[in-house]
Amino acid sequence: IADNYLAVFNVNQLGETAALANSLIESRLNGVKKDLLDMGLKADDIYMDMISFVPEYEYEVQKKLFSKSFNEIPKGFRLQKNIHIKYRKSKLLDQLIATCAKYEIYDLVKVEYYSENSKDYYDSLRIAAKKVLKEKMKDYKETWDYQEIIFQRLVDKKKMSIATGQGNDEPGKGTLIFVEHPHVY
Repeated sequence: IADNYLAVFNVNQLGETAALANSLIESRLNGVKKDLLDMGLKADDIYMDMISFVPEYEYEVQKKLFSKSFNEIPKGFRLQKNIHIKYRKSKLLDQLIATCAKYEIYDLVKVEYYSENSKDYYDSLRIAAKKVLKEKMKDYKETWDYQEIIFQRLVDKKKMSIATGQGNDEPGKGTLIFVEHPHVY
């Protein structure tokens, strides 16, 4: 069971200039951050990072007598950032989504789950795995023992047949052949 969560939201912003795009995205992110702090999250639980900052182009069609050419014309800039929000209560995710949506942030990239006492969980998994392994070994032992009983009966039957002379003398009949091979699991 997880006791820590990390939600990552992606934010895109277009602007005619780099300064405008940055100003608009910072306005949105600061609004989200303020609302998250008002919800009781700590400033250390909120982290923002840059993903990309690229120019945007539109195309102008230039028609000539026998051809067309497309020219790129700068139309602005696209700024993309992620906002990482760490929280402890799983039910808080709905509030985080609503808060981000208030600032037109709709892209929930992922939610990661963490556990502070993972050693305890690994220990319980290890114990459960050992129990399963013991059961399988018990089943394997029972199967192996039963196979040995059947094999011993066959050997005894062949010995009796040879001792009483009631075995077939034809090649391959009444003969027991041993073949060693690796175990197949």
